[in-house]
Amino acid sequence: MTTAVLGAYDAHMGSRRTRTGERDGLVAAGGAIVAIAVALLLAPLRDTIGVTNVALLLTLVVVGAAAAGGRIAGATTAVVAALGFNAVHLRPYGTLRIDRPQDVLTCVLMVVVGVAVGELAHLAVDRGHRSSSDRAGIAMVAELRDMVAAGRPTDELLERATEDLVELLGLRSCTFVAGATAADPHVTHVDLDRHGAPPAVQHTTLRHGLGGFELPAEGAGLLVTGRDGSVLGRFVLEPTAGHGVNRQDRELAAIVAEVIAPTLEAASGDPIHPHPDSRNP
Repeated sequence: MTTAVLGAYDAHMGSRRTRTGERDGLVAAGGAIVAIAVALLLAPLRDTIGVTNVALLLTLVVVGAAAAGGRIAGATTAVVAALGFNAVHLRPYGTLRIDRPQDVLTCVLMVVVGVAVGELAHLAVDRGHRSSSDRAGIAMVAELRDMVAAGRPTDELLERATEDLVELLGLRSCTFVAGATAADPHVTHVDLDRHGAPPAVQHTTLRHGLGGFELPAEGAGLLVTGRDGSVLGRFVLEPTAGHGVNRQDRELAAIVAEVIAPTLEAASGDPIHPHPDSRNP
């Protein structure tokens, strides 16, 4: 894996996180300002339209901010709206005291609505990103399969496979070690289960990170095996701290190893001995 590819991947992920954080922060700030403005503008009308309608209008502001900005924007706007509603529209005016229990409930429900809608918006956006990522991953594997079918050189296929694994698993780096070499004592062997179960790992405990189970911090190895279960080589995976790997991406990573296996098997002229951890397909 070239330094340029790794740099581009890190820059892409960092830029995406920065843009998302900036957008959510702007929506949260905007929602809070709008909530305060609405609370103040409705102050002269509170006796005319009623406190209940004021609460509903402020809740609409909260819902809008939560839908646009997700968790942070929803929670921030909800808290500010509840405080503004309390200070401007509930007796005693100009304080944060609340005399009636039903008014306490109104403020609490306003915050709950903001948090709930923000969470739903976050889940919807995350599901959209996941769907887009799944389609991109399937397209990667299909292109790699086409390259294999076209008889592209082994070095070119390995370079493409390592790039695909970096993208699929969110790795910092990925390299291929050819042959049935002894396992690196500093690298944990990982079996990416085709059925979607969490990776089976020897002598380590997996943690759940952002998006799924994290690969071992010390690194991991993904075996490439032949038709008889013999080891053709392994991809050495260097994970990104805190980045989880979900079921679909684990399955696609296993398919990447399977797709490239026939080419490596045909190109290998040295005898290969079965690895004790390998499995027959």
